[in-house]
Amino acid sequence: MSFRAETMPDALAQARDQMGPDALVLTTRKVFDGPAWQVWRNPVFEVLVMPAASAAAQAAEQPLAAKLAEDLAAVRTALGRVASQFEPAQAHWPDPLAALHQQLLAQEVDADLALEICTAAKETLSARALQDCAAVHAFAARHMLARVRTTAPVLRERRPQVVVLVGLTGSGKTTAAAKLAAHAQLVLGRKAAMISLDTFGIGAIAKTRTLSELMGLPHALAYSADELAHAVRSQTSADFLVVDTPARNPRAAGQMAELAELLSPLPAERIVLLVASAATKTSDQLLAMQAFSALGVAGIVSTHLDETAVHGGIYSLACRTDSALTYFSSGPNVPLHWEPASGAQLAELVLGAAPASSGLRIA
Repeated sequence: MSFRAETMPDALAQARDQMGPDALVLTTRKVFDGPAWQVWRNPVFEVLVMPAASAAAQAAEQPLAAKLAEDLAAVRTALGRVASQFEPAQAHWPDPLAALHQQLLAQEVDADLALEICTAAKETLSARALQDCAAVHAFAARHMLARVRTTAPVLRERRPQVVVLVGLTGSGKTTAAAKLAAHAQLVLGRKAAMISLDTFGIGAIAKTRTLSELMGLPHALAYSADELAHAVRSQTSADFLVVDTPARNPRAAGQMAELAELLSPLPAERIVLLVASAATKTSDQLLAMQAFSALGVAGIVSTHLDETAVHGGIYSLACRTDSALTYFSSGPNVPLHWEPASGAQLAELVLGAAPASSGLRIA
């Protein structure tokens, strides 16, 4: 902005009065005032001034600050709308339903599955039943039973069967194989035998031999596909074969291909079961199921139930993979601590013992 006066001090005074004492003087010069055609124009002094930097920045920042404040208010409003959509699902739950939700999360049931159970209870039970801990517990147990499939693949009939156990390191495959063979022979009256492909783990061979001799079961080792084929042919008196496999890294595709090649001599109708430790993270179990599924996994053997107080991962694994639970193993003793999987037992492990009923109707 320019200011003109008859003297330089007067021009500077005008600039100071209007632009402030911190205004920056760019140029000063002497010019002639009036139209260019007037030859009698009088000389004046002109000062070209710009606002102080702080003032300009403040002027520029004011619209930006206002815009940021407006945007922040819009974000808060949007978050409030999103939160309000979820608030009815939990904020106003009756105490028994809220307690159920906390129990499921404490048992490490997948968050979405826990919300599914509680939402179903909220939409199904009457207002009175939702105030009854026993009624809410009973509904959750029924819901879990409906979501989980259980099956015992070992048959009583004397049709030849081959069951292959696969899984992660430390899942308890070898002990599970011995327990399964003992269960088939002692409980179901089958003529069982064991074949071990787990020749890599430290002490694996000695453990398998000890368990098989303890139960009087025929046992064979196989280091290759050809040896496996020979071992299967040699078990002429057995009608039920349990094949224990070496642990494989689910992240190593090459190892999975090697295992598939190793199992190739087995009949196509073989039954492959994933041995999953209840003490292993659900995310790792899901990764294992995805990797071993190439072998045609037909079900899950849940082991080490006695080594953890958290059993929601079993339920989550069964639901997320839509795989049947086949057997539960809860201790090291062979042939004890082995039983067909039970949805009711799993529900009790996850939910705890049912509370006393108040006599209210379920719905």
